[in-house]
Amino acid sequence: ANIALYSSSSTTKPARLTYGELAPFTDLRARALAAYGGAPGDRIAILMRHDIHQASALLSVLKAGRIVVVLNPTDAPARLRATIEDAAPALIIADTANFELADTIAKDMCPWISWDEVSKGTLLAPTPQLEAQATAFIVYTSGSSGRPKGVMLNHDQVIHNALRLSAAMEL
Repeated sequence: ANIALYSSSSTTKPARLTYGELAPFTDLRARALAAYGGAPGDRIAILMRHDIHQASALLSVLKAGRIVVVLNPTDAPARLRATIEDAAPALIIADTANFELADTIAKDMCPWISWDEVSKGTLLAPTPQLEAQATAFIVYTSGSSGRPKGVMLNHDQVIHNALRLSAAMEL
């Protein structure tokens, strides 16, 4: 099946990849992320535009057995910093457009790295066997009733939601 993702160079024309085309790239990046250290279950925040690179980063982090914390680059720096304080990621991955923002919001809290650097990674480590009940994502609420709260989703829940939405949308 083809997936359409917007590339960073074009916001009007989607780049099309099959999962088969994306899988080898994300497998390699997952092994590169695993080589950066840490352990399965560590949280990795992603501060990237919504494009093909973010999608590949999400899959790579999941395949590395780490927990994804998505940071929206359009959120106020104070909210991003509060999310980092709460989620306590071991690492932030930023795209080129958001690397300076990562520097601003993560000062003295956690390291950050450019997705381009991860993509060039030459050190590779094996990736772990993923458990269905292991946490995959921490998604933060809007905070409309107070401070945003992190909601943990496991791999089973993510797969269930993907299947349910694809059936409802007749994909």
